[in-house]
Amino acid sequence: MNETLETQLYNTLKNNCNSEMVKNLIEQCVDCNFSRFNNNLSDFNRHLSYFLRNVSHFDRLTNTFISPIQLAAKLGRHEELLLLYEHRNSPTKLQLEKRWTFYINHYDRLHRERNEILFDYTVSRLLYTRITTEHTEIEFDNLIPALRDIDNASHRGRSLSDGSRPDIFLQVRIYTLVRTIIDKKINKDDYMIEIIEKELLHNLETYYFIIGILLIPVDITKSMMNQSFSQIKSSQSLLIKYYRKIAKNLISKIKQLEINDEYTIPTGWKEHAVCVSFRRTSQTHFIIRIDNPSSKNPPDMHEIKRFKDGDIRIKPKILGQLHVHNLDANLNNYFVLLIDSVKRDLTLEKGRLLIYNLNEKIRHLEEIQTDNVPWFIEQANVNCVVKCFEPGLWLRIGEIHQELYYQLLDLEKYNLDVLARRCKEEHIRKLDDIFDRFNSLAEDEDINSLPTVERTRLQIKLKNSYKQYYKHLSSNTNIEHCPLLDDKYVHLRFEHNITRIRIELKNLSIKSHVLILGEAGCGKTTACQYITYSWAIGKLWRNKFEWLFYIKTRNLNSEVYPPRSNKYSLIDIIEKECFTGGELHH
Repeated sequence: MNETLETQLYNTLKNNCNSEMVKNLIEQCVDCNFSRFNNNLSDFNRHLSYFLRNVSHFDRLTNTFISPIQLAAKLGRHEELLLLYEHRNSPTKLQLEKRWTFYINHYDRLHRERNEILFDYTVSRLLYTRITTEHTEIEFDNLIPALRDIDNASHRGRSLSDGSRPDIFLQVRIYTLVRTIIDKKINKDDYMIEIIEKELLHNLETYYFIIGILLIPVDITKSMMNQSFSQIKSSQSLLIKYYRKIAKNLISKIKQLEINDEYTIPTGWKEHAVCVSFRRTSQTHFIIRIDNPSSKNPPDMHEIKRFKDGDIRIKPKILGQLHVHNLDANLNNYFVLLIDSVKRDLTLEKGRLLIYNLNEKIRHLEEIQTDNVPWFIEQANVNCVVKCFEPGLWLRIGEIHQELYYQLLDLEKYNLDVLARRCKEEHIRKLDDIFDRFNSLAEDEDINSLPTVERTRLQIKLKNSYKQYYKHLSSNTNIEHCPLLDDKYVHLRFEHNITRIRIELKNLSIKSHVLILGEAGCGKTTACQYITYSWAIGKLWRNKFEWLFYIKTRNLNSEVYPPRSNKYSLIDIIEKECFTGGELHH
C-alpha cells in the first residue's frame, strides 16, 4: 500500500533524512501539524534529554503522539526543522472533518467507556499528548482557582497561587471545544457548530505556534535569560535562524486573515502572561491589540475605570494599525523579538518596552482612534494566563453570541474539574488498557486512510471529468458549440425560505443538509453545475471539501440503471455519474 504524505514525512525525518524530500512533501501540501501515534520510542531515548528538561512531562514507559516538528527537533534535523517552521500550515476545517469522521465511524452508544477512550484518542491527536498523562495533579489544582477568578486559594495548607502556563490552559480550551463539537456531531445538532469549529481552529493555531517555539532545540541557560536580545543575536546564530523562519510563517498567516479574524500570540514577561493580537480590520490594515486585564502589571498602560464597590474594569490597549505591505518590514525588528519573548522569560522592563512598543520597534505603525473597544473586569492576582485570553474570545464570539460565550466558559471549568479528577485517578492505576486501545485505533486509522498516490489520482481524475463535462453552459451532445459556463452564468439570489436572509453562494454549505427550492427553469440545475465546475477549478470550497460528487437524481431510474442480480452500490453510481470516460480502477 502506498504511504500518505504524512507517513512519508514521518519516515523521511526518522530514517533517511533529506531536506529535498521534505521540501517536496511541503510543496505537495503535507500537513505539518499531523501527529502520529508511537508505541515504541526506544529509538528516540538518546535524543530526549532536551525535551524532558524544557517542554513537558514525558514518560518513556508510556506511548505518545509526535508531530513532524517534534520529531525533527528531537532528532536534531536542523535543516528539515527550518523548512517545517517556515512552511507549517494552519489547521483547516477539512483536517478537522477527518478527525470527526473517524470518531463517528467508531462511536458506539452502548459502550460509554470505549467512547471515552475514543474521544481521548481524538483530542490527543490534536494536542500531541494526553493531558492527564502529561500534567501533574498540582498543575491542575493551580489552574482551577485561576479559571474561577479566585485569589489566595489553598488546599490543605498548600498554596494554589503559583499560576499556570498558556499551553496548559489552551489544552483545556481545545479539549472543551472538541468535546462540544463531537457532542453536537453525535446528536446531529448543527446549531453554532461553524462558529465553534472556527474558534477551535484559532486556538489550535495559537497552541501549535507556542509548542513550536518551545521545541526549538536550543537550550536556554540562566545566563541567556538575563542577556539582551542583541547579545543573543550575536552569540546564538542557530536560534535566530529558527526565530526568523517562524516569523516568516507568522507574517504569512497574518496576511491570510479574513476581515475581523485575528492571530493571537501569548507572551508576557516573568510570572505574567499577556496576549498580543493582530486583527484584520480591512483589506489593507491590521490593528495590534494588547490584552492584559491588570491595572498594576504594568501600571499606567491601559485605560481603567474604578467603581464604588471596588470593581476595576480595564480596556485592551490598541497600539495602532499596520498596513499589510509593512508586515515584512517588521520581520527582524519586531516579530523576531515577539517570538523571543515566548521562548525566553523577559524581565518586566524588557517585556513592557517590547510589548507596548515603548521602544518604538514597530515600523510604520499608524495611530488610530478606536471607541468600540469593550471593558473587562480586572484579573485576579494569579490568573493572568486565563484572563489574557478573555478579550479575544469575547471579541470573536461574545459580542454577537453571548450565550455561547458564557456556555463555553462554564464548560471549561467543568472539564477542568473532570481532567483534575481523572489525573488523580490515573496516578494510582495502570494505563496499559488505554494505550492498548490507542494502538488499535491508530492501526485502524492507518488501514482506513486512502493512500496518497491513489487518492490524488482519483481526485485529479474527478476534477478533470468535471472540467471537461461542465465547462460549457450545456451538457448536451454538441457541448463544444455551447457558450462557456464562466462567461454566461448569472449568479442567482439565494435566501433562507423562512427568514428571507440572503445567503451567498460560498456559504450554501454552512449546513450539512441543504435543499434548494425554486420554480422550474429558474436555474437550480445550472447552479449545481456551476458549483461543481467551480470546485473542480479551485474557485469554490477549495479547502473545505476534499471530494464533491454531483449526482443527478433524475438519472436514478431503471433506464440508466437496468435491474441486475447484484444491486448497485454507491460507488457504482458515483463512477457512472461523476467519472466520465473511464472506470475508477486501473
